[in-house]
Amino acid sequence: MLRPSGKTLFVIASLLFAASSLLAQIPTSKTIPAKPPRATKALATKGANVKTGIIAVLDLSGDSVSVKSGAAVAAVYVLLPKTRYMKKQREAQATDFKVGDAVTLHLRKSRSDGSLQVSEMMDNSSWDWMTELRHTVTTATIKSISDDSLEVTVGAENLPVNYTVSDKTLWQKSGKLATVAEFKIGDRVSIVPRALPSGNIMASVVADTAAGAAQGKEHKSLTVHGVLQSLDTKAHTLLMKTEAGETRSMSYTDAVEIKLGSKVLTLNALKTGQHIAARMKRDDKEVESVWRITIETAIRKKTTKKTSTTLKTGAVIIAPKP
Repeated sequence: MLRPSGKTLFVIASLLFAASSLLAQIPTSKTIPAKPPRATKALATKGANVKTGIIAVLDLSGDSVSVKSGAAVAAVYVLLPKTRYMKKQREAQATDFKVGDAVTLHLRKSRSDGSLQVSEMMDNSSWDWMTELRHTVTTATIKSISDDSLEVTVGAENLPVNYTVSDKTLWQKSGKLATVAEFKIGDRVSIVPRALPSGNIMASVVADTAAGAAQGKEHKSLTVHGVLQSLDTKAHTLLMKTEAGETRSMSYTDAVEIKLGSKVLTLNALKTGQHIAARMKRDDKEVESVWRITIETAIRKKTTKKTSTTLKTGAVIIAPKP
């Protein structure tokens, strides 16, 4: 077998090097994954059953509305006899809307034919306003009270808002549990809301002060954060100064868990002055007991820095202090 000479090997190596240099100069089509479109604030804060767009067609005789969003083809939605309309933060009618209006639709899927039905149609400012009311404690003035309804006005414009009430609604006055009869027309109240699937708002807590509303909301929760004041191991009780400013005595079970991060500790780990979270459960008689105590290594951060926010309409939204 003949071996190539050194000169031949040198020539081959030179040719290979030249070829690789030429290939390096040829532009290549590098595949770069396309970045997903940046979500707008509206898309980021609205669920899949909420659509925002411009009315392209409003067919009241055919009970339908066609809404276009961006360059997408306009979609058609079904209007119902029970569809709720709102414009400029007030109840409205379908005839108050016209082609070209910017609207937000709250949709639901029909169980019979799968069509998308409109449960609510509002101008965008009304939708944002209602979203605030559905999720934030609001100060209002009582207009009327019935067995299942609390009508109030909010803001400088005295905009009407209707809350649903039930036997689950907690009424609080002067820092204590109260009855509906202790409230009257004209009273200023702070209302803790709970959004209902129908779009209505349940008054979860109605209190005469913002502090009372915060305490009532805390009583509704199964997790309470605060500072441990004392621990009575014989009586199986602990005393906590809660974030809402209330001093509460809580019972705990024999099987109570004490945790610090992922570590499981004993009752001896609990010390006065610690920031803790008490996780509770309720029995059939609504009696509460603590089944887990988590030691928090630092003061819990609040979600907001301001003590209150004012809606565009003037309704005061209560938020925790920093």
